[in-house]
Amino acid sequence: MTETIRIMVSSFSCRHYASFPLFKIALIFHFLLGLITISHLY
Repeated sequence: MTETIRIMVSSFSCRHYASFPLFKIALIFHFLLGLITISHLY
């Protein structure tokens, strides 16, 4: 699970994704995934 998050973070930090319209959707999904992970920790 941690490895998947690491891969996603490295993918989102890539500037190539910024040129795609899906970037905003992916960013929101990444943000929601982060909230879910935090809610599981606490």
